[in-house]
Amino acid sequence: MGSGGMGCASSIDNDACKTYWWAQLLYVSNIVKADSCMAWTWYLACDMQMFLVLPFLVLIRERAGKFCGWSVLAVLTLASVAANLWVISSEKLVSDSVLGNFGGKANFMADVYEVSWMRAQPYLIGVGTAWLLDTILARGRGGLLAGDARSVAVGGLDQELGAAGGTGPQPLLSPDAVDERPRQRRCGGHGGRGIALALGLQLMSFALMAFVVFVPVTRYRCSQLTDCMSVDKAPWSPMVNALYGSLNHSVWALGLACLMLLCFLRAPGTAWVNCLLGAEFWQAPVKLTYSAYLLHPLVLVFFYCQNDTSLQYLDATLVSNFVAFSTVVFLLSFVVWLFVEKPMANVCAQLLGSIAGKGGGAEA
Repeated sequence: MGSGGMGCASSIDNDACKTYWWAQLLYVSNIVKADSCMAWTWYLACDMQMFLVLPFLVLIRERAGKFCGWSVLAVLTLASVAANLWVISSEKLVSDSVLGNFGGKANFMADVYEVSWMRAQPYLIGVGTAWLLDTILARGRGGLLAGDARSVAVGGLDQELGAAGGTGPQPLLSPDAVDERPRQRRCGGHGGRGIALALGLQLMSFALMAFVVFVPVTRYRCSQLTDCMSVDKAPWSPMVNALYGSLNHSVWALGLACLMLLCFLRAPGTAWVNCLLGAEFWQAPVKLTYSAYLLHPLVLVFFYCQNDTSLQYLDATLVSNFVAFSTVVFLLSFVVWLFVEKPMANVCAQLLGSIAGKGGGAEA
């Protein structure tokens, strides 16, 4: 991939990939500590591991009751927060994905950041958000936020538990069902209190997410870089350091969950979010994002490892490199999507269709 003076080619071409290639395929690279091979794919392992837990949560909710399901979800979320707090405090880790990997205690990425049960809070909060939305739609009332939210209930969600005579649960916010709602109800029918509450919650959601993003600026105000790498010398106290490391993902997830609920309920003031993020423009590039995620470090390593001189930061260089690398990455991603990802998706669809057809014939 390159052999320049920077010596970074080993981050791609190394013996770890020859030894632990199977860990990438099985999504366990963060467990067997094989993340030195394609290190940026650690999140794929976390995401898959959390996804495999989801059926059990749904099963508990449906079989043991909603109260039990919510209780298990709350316990798991609190346990994840407590585990973060304990590990960061006991090992004196700097709760930063960059600073936490330098100095004497350089285990933050391996011990906290890349561990699925440590960063499970956003996923669990997302599950809770879906359950809450399902309950709101099933009851057919959105309160002050959605006005006449009974018209939002789609696909027979009021028959959530499959009661006799019902059609059973259907996908949330089916486009066809949403389009059946009168347009005037999407924009009107909200009282002043409802508008104020919806706008207030929207501002709160942005405030929570902005807090998580920008408050770490205060931790970088060190007289020298080595001070920022030490819990004892950093501007933040050990308690603040541990609290931020254990709660920042939850706070971000709560802010995002609040915003998404407002959008799903079509609360006042959220039309711009639905129009912006739901625009047809995103349909084409979104198909390339997964390949871009996998390919972009390879492109960066290929170009930067050709450099035999030290890098100097310039704003103009940063912008030009961003545009150039993004163009190259998405062009390569299009090639991968066209010749690998799309054909494989078509083959899988054909196989699943054949299996479903045979199953239906046998059943008949």
